[in-house]
Formats: sequence, C-alpha cells, structure tokens
Amino acid sequence: VNDKECNRMMIEEVRRVTGYRFTVHDHPMIATGYKTRLHCSQDIDTKKASKPRQGNNIIHRETVGMERFPCHGRLNVTSRSATALNPSLKIVIIRIEHHAAHVLYYDVSMKSEALHILHDNLQWSTPSSLVPIIQESHPEVTAAQIHSAWTRMSEEIWKKDQAQLPSAKILLDSAFGDEVDVLEAITEDGVDMLAWGMKKVIQKLDIVQNGIEIALDATCESKNCTNLNSQLITYSRRNKFKASRTLCIDVRVR
Repeated sequence: VNDKECNRMMIEEVRRVTGYRFTVHDHPMIATGYKTRLHCSQDIDTKKASKPRQGNNIIHRETVGMERFPCHGRLNVTSRSATALNPSLKIVIIRIEHHAAHVLYYDVSMKSEALHILHDNLQWSTPSSLVPIIQESHPEVTAAQIHSAWTRMSEEIWKKDQAQLPSAKILLDSAFGDEVDVLEAITEDGVDMLAWGMKKVIQKLDIVQNGIEIALDATCESKNCTNLNSQLITYSRRNKFKASRTLCIDVRVR
C-alpha cells in the first residue's frame, strides 16, 4: 500500500469511528511521504457559496440545506515509510480537532415535489408514516432522507431553545397559553422537570372534583436506572399536586 492509499484508509477509519465526514482541503508537499489536510464537512466557517448550474434547460432542484456548526473540525493525516529498506512498514500520524459535538452528516438531496409533500403533512405526521407516501411517487428518496428533512423542518416550528425542557416551556407559554397551565413543581438535585395541565382534557374527562390523573414520562441519560420507577412514584406522592389538574410530567434524570 502506498502512502496515498494509506491516507485514504486512515481517513475512512476516522469517519467510521467518529461518524463525522471530512472534506479534503489540500495535499501539501512534504519531504517524504504523503500528507492530507481536511476539514469537517459541516463546519460553518468552510461553507462555500452555492454556484447555480449554467446553461439551457437547467432544472434547479430545491434541497434542504446541510446543517452547519461552529465545530472548527480539522483532520491532518500523514503517512510515510518507516525506513527506506522496508517501505511496507508505515508511520502514520493522525491529528484531529473537533470542538463541538453535532448531528452527523446526511444526504439532503430531495426533489422539490417530495419536499412539498413532507411540508404539507409536517405537523400531523411522523417520518415513518410519510415514507410510503413519498416513496410511492418518488421511489428514489430514502427513508433516511425523509427523516432528516422532517427533523430539520420540524425544528423550525417547534425548537425554541437548544435545551429540550426550556424549549418546551417557551413553546407552551407562547403557542398554547390558552390551552395549558404550566405548573411549578418542586424539584430535587439531579432532576429537571416540566409539568403542565391540559384544560381540554380536564373538561372532557370531568375529573375536576372526582379524581386526578398523572402521567410520568422519564428519560434517563445513565444506564443505572433500576430504581427509576419507584423513585418517580415516591417523588409524585411527595409533591402535593392539586386534584383539579391533569398532569403530563416530563422528567429527565442525569
């Protein structure tokens, strides 16, 4: 394997391990061996201006733009023979910098007609339900493309903050102020909680005087969640929620 091919293999291995894709910047000359410098394909500082195709009868397809991040991702790979007597023995130096974790690269090329179908069904459909609908008329579009485009479009509507719970609270206060009551819950160390009552549900179930309904949805970022259910039950009993509320409680345990 020559030095150039060795670099290519190492770059592919970095992509496989990290999940990030890197774009070749250049191949600077060095005294011996081969060197490749790359940048993260999603680095916002290296985004190039779009260049529309020129010519007659050119169809410009509408695509979902690749999401960019200030990650400053850089990758340098250098390969050279260890000794002149044994050129098959390689010394490979890999230097990688990546300063911000972000969603991975995905193929965003989709026809405008497929995007219109997705957009029209965005608020009330899931990606899995849209896959057969879109693929019926556009079989070349993959499920991964549909999911990626759906996620990006949905974020423009629903995502109000980078953190999940603050984003949900802003959305509840701004878009659903007349339909829900955001409740103040006493939290403990290591627990983030967002609780709200749904007025229409309370009215339809007629439980204002006669009962209480509590739903708990937990997402644990640690693998050690054996006693999570019992902890949630104890937590809900310890906090005195009014019986005039129907609660949807989202709990995240660090």
